[in-house]
Amino acid sequence: MKPISTLLAVILLAGNYGIARPVFADPPIVDVRKDWEDLEDETAGFAIEIPTGQVREEVQSLDTELGETDLYLIVVDREPHAYLVGYSDFPEVLAVMPTQTLLMETKAGLTSNAKRRLADDREIEIDGYPGFDLFYEATDGLTYRHRIVLVDRRLYQIIAATSEVEDNEDLFEEWEDDADRFIDSFELVED
Repeated sequence: MKPISTLLAVILLAGNYGIARPVFADPPIVDVRKDWEDLEDETAGFAIEIPTGQVREEVQSLDTELGETDLYLIVVDREPHAYLVGYSDFPEVLAVMPTQTLLMETKAGLTSNAKRRLADDREIEIDGYPGFDLFYEATDGLTYRHRIVLVDRRLYQIIAATSEVEDNEDLFEEWEDDADRFIDSFELVED
């Protein structure tokens, strides 16, 4: 069975993004010792609160029909759950596409593997930038809480996923609380 974080990377690439080729062969692993920890990346333009677990950073090069772009990921493995924050910059050629169109196309590609929607997609806004909150069960059997936010040409994705929620209501509620905490803690910061 593939690790949940590997499946998350595949989910991120659904739609028109192409095939990922890892840039780092062995990403560094860091043990987080506190219950939750603040993580800020001013260069990437975000801050978020992450739960305990193994943390690793990855960069994946994506070959798309419109050119190559990099997908930057920070993944927290906390089996049977995973938490991921990632971003990528759309190619310059898409700068002429209206923001709402780009966001809707992205949402459609990312949720093309949704087997069952667990809630209606909800439009959101963070600091004036548009996005969506998604909650779905995918064809891979995982359940996802997925937030996307488009800041100019940069797409941020904040994802909490679990592989074991259907069989245990208490575990599901615990995961939902942690997923909400993780996703709601995402903030945009200036460089």
